[in-house]
Formats: sequence, structure tokens, C-alpha cells
Amino acid sequence: MSISIVVGGTRGIGLVITDKLKARGDNVYTVSRSGSGNDLHISVDLLDIKRVELAFSSLGEIDTVRNLVFSQRYRGNGDFDSESTIMLQSTQVIIESLIPFFAESASIVVLGSSLGKFIGEEQSLLYHLSRAALEQLVRYYAVSLGDKGIRVNCVVPGTVLKPEHSAVDKNRIKASLQVTVPLKRVGTAEDVADAVAFFCSDRSSFITGQSILVDGGVSLLSQESLSKKFGQRNS
Repeated sequence: MSISIVVGGTRGIGLVITDKLKARGDNVYTVSRSGSGNDLHISVDLLDIKRVELAFSSLGEIDTVRNLVFSQRYRGNGDFDSESTIMLQSTQVIIESLIPFFAESASIVVLGSSLGKFIGEEQSLLYHLSRAALEQLVRYYAVSLGDKGIRVNCVVPGTVLKPEHSAVDKNRIKASLQVTVPLKRVGTAEDVADAVAFFCSDRSSFITGQSILVDGGVSLLSQESLSKKFGQRNS
């Protein structure tokens, strides 16, 4: 039986993705720095590239890999080498290590960020650079692995409600976004997980190299439209 792997699958959106894939019957391995209490777990620090390579080069001996999802995030304070290692180098090493073990028509999904295209002043330059580079990494592997039947896509969440958000944060996010999102509601981690699950299924068998925004359409609005909506909200 094939397995699914969720890197960063023990917290936040990654945990919701893990639960979504498990609920449909996948055997899901999670990957994080600390243990999870789950037998199907790989405990490895993504900053230690040699250990990452060792952990994933031997994983294929267990079973073939049907789906590989990346939802890790560097949570430090602006160190270029660490941001690059966790977000880019570890992603590359894991993919390269698993190439011999991917099932036919396997799927790789990378969680990106809208700040790969836009600018969020609350985030660092390194955050923006790494997210933009992730989307190019997706396109590169979509082409280079295409002859193996491996699909590679990027799911890009907008601002969504996450399990770790407090009630106060959830109310603040809802108040800020409901007026601007064309679909008139705030997205959830479940919405993102549904998109990932789609790409981790045969229903997306002819889609590769794409970056799909899951933001309720807010990225479609012009600056003028957004300004008017905020003005109406505050009037």
C-alpha cells in the first residue's frame, strides 16, 4: 500500500491536511522536529540536511510514496541560511531522496504564500524571497519529473482561520476580511486542506506546475476596489 507524507503535518494547516488525508483512508507519515506520539512519524530537524537526507533515503524501503505534501515553516527571526534551508533546501533534498520510491502518478504539493507574489510589510524580505522561490521550485520539478508521471503543484492560502488562532484573533480576522473577500466569508484551514486533497487525488491527474490561490477571490480585486471596501466598512 502506498503512503502519504506531510512535512510539517503536526500543527496548523499541516495538521488539518494530515487529518483530511487520514479520514479518506491514507496511511499518513508526518514529519516534524519533535515526536508526535504517532507510529507513522519521522522526527527530524529540517535544519540538519544530512539527517534529512538519511531519513528519507531509507523511508522508501517501507513503502512507495503516493503523495508528498510540504507545509513546513521556518519560525525563527530572519536568519537567511535557516530560512533557505528549511523552506528550500530541505524540500529539494526530500524530493530528490524519494524519487526512486514514488508511486506511478504520484503527487507533490507545496504550500506557498501570496507573499511570493505580493508584499506584506509585516514579513521579512527573506520570507518573501523563499516563498517566491518555492513556486519556481514547483515549476522546475513539474517539468523535470513529468516523464515519471509525478505531478507537482502549489497551493497558496490567503489569510485563513487556523486551529491555533484564539477566539479574539478569529473575530479580528473575520471583521477585517469578510467585507473584502468576494465570497463574503473568511477561509479556513479546512478549505486549504480540501485543495491539497484534490491535488493528492486522481481527479487532478492532468494538472501540474500550477499555483492555485485559495483566498476567496480577494487577490482579484484592484487596490481601488479594496480601498473603497475598507472605506465603506469604516464609514
